[in-house]
Amino acid sequence: MKKQEGGLRLKGVKKKSTDKRPLVSIITVVLNAAKDLEKTILSLQSQNYDNIEHIVIDGASSDGTLAVIKKYSNNIDYWLSENDRGLYDAMNKGAKMAKGRFLMFINAGDKLFHLDLSNLTKTASCYYYNEELSKIKRNPFTKFFLCRNTVCHQSIIYDRNDFIPFSLSRPVTADFKQMTKIVKNSIFADYNNSLVFFKTPVVSARNNKESLRQYIRNYNEKIKTVYDDMGLFYLLLALLHYFRNLTRFLLHKFFRMTFKKNG
Repeated sequence: MKKQEGGLRLKGVKKKSTDKRPLVSIITVVLNAAKDLEKTILSLQSQNYDNIEHIVIDGASSDGTLAVIKKYSNNIDYWLSENDRGLYDAMNKGAKMAKGRFLMFINAGDKLFHLDLSNLTKTASCYYYNEELSKIKRNPFTKFFLCRNTVCHQSIIYDRNDFIPFSLSRPVTADFKQMTKIVKNSIFADYNNSLVFFKTPVVSARNNKESLRQYIRNYNEKIKTVYDDMGLFYLLLALLHYFRNLTRFLLHKFFRMTFKKNG
């Protein structure tokens, strides 16, 4: 598909950061999700804080997504539609195009409920509503937390000076690798009171069907990442959580197979 692009920036509209009103770049990645994308765009338009630039990166959708993008072209600062190498390639493209002091990834189907910039001076994690769990949570963006789980990337507000591109050699754990690099030299968490809606991705919805081999492969990749980026102490913590989670995973598989046979 031929590359297409548009938005306010190409019409000469440029936004800038100031000390009192920092520019926030919100990057939306989409592929064949026309209905979801519109909800995301509208959630950004409802914000009281207006020094926001919206960047939409479309992976050459074929379902009408491009029509939605063009419909809201006067509300999008920059949009691009072309083939890419997957989710993280698209996210990297968006980050490269961003001009803001802070960056957020609010992808198609996700929503920004509330943006709070008070006391925001560096990379921080905010509240998010987890659709799958029906709960509001906030993950500490720290080495200790990364020993047991990945921070919801929609809930991270990056200082652009901290942002590191996602590795395209890790199609599943690229966000985890990026996070361990960012927190490598920090101990304490920074929090923000913004609230985002996290739509359950297709990959997550398929977790119940994940093979044991794939589960172990992904975890082994995370374990190696912890050791490489955070050291031996955090590796030991990660291993404890690894075996705990592996036990839970195996028990879940066992009971699922048992009920299936008896049902």
